[in-house]
Amino acid sequence: MFTSPRQEGNVVAGSMAGRDLVTTNNFSAPLAKTHIERLYDALKQEVQNSGQPIQTIEQLQHFMAAPPSQVDRSLAAKLNDSGRSDLVETAELAKERAAKKIMRFQTSSTAQEIFAYVLGELHNKYVHHVRPLIAGGASRSEIDAAFEQKVVRPVVECMQPSSLGMSPDIVQAFLFFLAGNCHVRWD
Repeated sequence: MFTSPRQEGNVVAGSMAGRDLVTTNNFSAPLAKTHIERLYDALKQEVQNSGQPIQTIEQLQHFMAAPPSQVDRSLAAKLNDSGRSDLVETAELAKERAAKKIMRFQTSSTAQEIFAYVLGELHNKYVHHVRPLIAGGASRSEIDAAFEQKVVRPVVECMQPSSLGMSPDIVQAFLFFLAGNCHVRWD
């Protein structure tokens, strides 16, 4: 029991509460990085180390050539055949832009992995969300909306922020790149 009501000269390390002190410790573990975030980190490291020229990775080579089973049609012919002749000029310029972006980073294995990832995601989402609409005879507006909402937008969202400038327009360019190489079609 206290004999003096005065508390002078006390040194407190922590709380001065006499009782019923409730503390909450909020410990949060760092969030696990996504696959694409790990690739971006590897790309930064690769740029710092100035990597040696390398071979094009297999996954990217797959998307750079048309599948052997596909009929060889130009991108313009594919767009014309599907009633999208209004997109021919835009699509051809976009496809060229995507090809140049891939070539610009051809000496970076990590950038190639990122591009292969983007192309693979676009292709997979196309196969699962758009191809069934085409097969079912959906209208152009339904197909185009599915391309935007189910294919392009989710890929753009998973790529941000991007040290490779993977903006919505370049992701769209990669889609036209796939179309030009017979991996995606509208008919």
